[in-house]
This record gives sequence, structure tokens and C-alpha cells, in this order.
Amino acid sequence: MKSFSRAFTVTSVPGVPYEMGIQKTPDGKLLIRGHRAPVTVTAIFTDGSTDLLSGPGEVEINGISDYNTGVGQWQGKLRLSPTAGGTWEFVYHGPATLGPNAAFGYGWTLTLKDEGHGSGGELTGMRCLLHLVVTTDVGLTAWRGDGEGVVTSN
Repeated sequence: MKSFSRAFTVTSVPGVPYEMGIQKTPDGKLLIRGHRAPVTVTAIFTDGSTDLLSGPGEVEINGISDYNTGVGQWQGKLRLSPTAGGTWEFVYHGPATLGPNAAFGYGWTLTLKDEGHGSGGELTGMRCLLHLVVTTDVGLTAWRGDGEGVVTSN
């Protein structure tokens, strides 16, 4: 297979969580560990060719947000099963800030860097870099992600 690089934009929308994980709230901070939920990812590739990302997945969320200082740090995993076949395994991390946002008026904005590796079928050996901006409501009970990235092959 010839090497390539394909740019895309993406939207990520969560479903109802099926595992809340561990949540603690010491001293105005919210700590979350092992929160799991289904997610639906929709990608649009700028070259109009085969969509290698869109489909259902599962997100694992771990993080801390400090309501006193308005900052936080988040990390986790994302597993996608695109409708085109194969599987993506991502890890992500990034900072969070509390303030106005377009999706919810006021809440948290997480600026995440995701790195994923493909396996199975056409995705074997592919790599995906994604910059995702996740906006939430102030209580972190609703969110959506929007971003852009690139899929490359070796």
C-alpha cells in the first residue's frame, strides 16, 4: 500500500454512561476515574474518499477539574469500530478550563490531543492524530467534541 495522509473534521457525541466509575469531590474538585460511555463519531474526510473513522465506540474518562481555580486535566481511552471495518485504539490527554462556551453557554472546555492506531482490515498499520475540543456543561453531565485530524499510513 502506498503511503498517504488524509485530513478530516470530526464530531463526537456521547450516549448514556453505563459505568459511572469512581467520582469524588474533595475541596471543590471533581475527580473521575473509570467513567465509561458509548460514543458516536462522525468524520468528514476532506478528500471525499472512504470514511475510515465514523461509527460507534466507547470512551473511558479519567480526570480532575477544580471549580475553585477553573482548571483541570483529563486523560483516557477511546475505542472506535468504524462502519468501514477494523478498530481504532486511541489514548488522549489535555487541559480543561471553566468559562463560557458555545455549546452550553458556560462550562468546561477540554483541549485534547488524541493518538490512535488502527488494526484489522484496511486500518492495519494506520495512525491517527486528532485535536479534539470537548465542551461540557458546568456539572460535566453533558458534552460534545469537535475537532480535526489526520490519518496516515506507513
